[in-house]
Amino acid sequence: MTWITRNQRPKQHTLWLRLLLIVLIIIAVGLVLARFYPAAFEIFNSSEKFCNGGNINNTDEIETFYLNILTELNLDQNEIHHQPLNFNSQTRDYPCYSILWPKELPFVWFTSELAKACRRNSSIIYEAIEINKDGNLAAWLISPSLNDTISELVLISSFKAQTRVSSISFIFKDFVELKQKKALELVWQNIAFGFILYPDQAPGKKLNRALKSSSGQCILELPSAREDWEIVLNSHRLLKNIKDKELNMENILAIFKSYPALDAFYLQADTNYNRELVRMIIDATEKLHLTYIYQNNNPNYIDSLAYAKGLKIKRLINTIDCSYIASDEFRMLVIAHTNEFTELNKGTYLISSNPDNVDILISLFPLFQKMNIKIVPPLRHTESVEKL
Repeated sequence: MTWITRNQRPKQHTLWLRLLLIVLIIIAVGLVLARFYPAAFEIFNSSEKFCNGGNINNTDEIETFYLNILTELNLDQNEIHHQPLNFNSQTRDYPCYSILWPKELPFVWFTSELAKACRRNSSIIYEAIEINKDGNLAAWLISPSLNDTISELVLISSFKAQTRVSSISFIFKDFVELKQKKALELVWQNIAFGFILYPDQAPGKKLNRALKSSSGQCILELPSAREDWEIVLNSHRLLKNIKDKELNMENILAIFKSYPALDAFYLQADTNYNRELVRMIIDATEKLHLTYIYQNNNPNYIDSLAYAKGLKIKRLINTIDCSYIASDEFRMLVIAHTNEFTELNKGTYLISSNPDNVDILISLFPLFQKMNIKIVPPLRHTESVEKL
């Protein structure tokens, strides 16, 4: 045994006194908080309650949990039915539900969202199995802390269930560069699409006739500088449509009327724009009831003139420019964006006019149909501009 000298003993005694004093101070602070700041303890308790599954403890909260998943999947229009028996026709202490599930959609879309929802709520986990005899999916919410099942849900695969209709649009840039055979192949698909042309790019006679009877929408990109229009008027494509090479209202109207399915236009933001020319173009487009595509955040002279003239002004929304990316990247981008369930408007894709993009678009039709996504004209993906 080691002998402790007398001069060492007070130091030990002092250390214990200090520790005791710290404990007493902590207790005193706790009593003061409990007396004057009870909310501090309530926050802790409610947090503990949340982690222990207290936030899902009745049928309303369970149904809300499932409804949030359906909303993420864009299927919240499908009803959640409370069932008296479980999938095995047995009574259970926990609530049982069923939902009609679109037959063409894989169950993994639901289980992946279910897994995300369970990760957000650490108080629950899930189990799921596919019921092979019926082609349905049964899933259970489980509380690990209670070692008990909270609810059961059966997805009933049915042709009666449909995903909410979403929409998507495509606009081809420099459409005249597409070979006539490939352009006609696109037209004969009988789908809506947009195509941008310049005033000296009128399609050939056969393609012109096909486009007139198609669901396509022509958008003209017009120059605003006089020297650019002089080049247009000298184009061999337009010689049969205009009487002379004069830049006047009659010739501008004749040029515009030579375009099939013409619905909208916009003017290039040229610093050398000619005011008299711009007024003439705006007047001509008013006579043809064309839509003016507004592209700026702050209106310029041309925008203001179109607004003052009373033209129908619209802005393309959710536009994704794919005209500078490779075709394979374009395909992956469309598929990725298509799988974002909450987006009803899947976007307007601006793509270059090449054969690969046409083939990719045609190959994606089954996917769009499966997911209940409609291909619509690009002007459907616009918002009206009421005030500049």
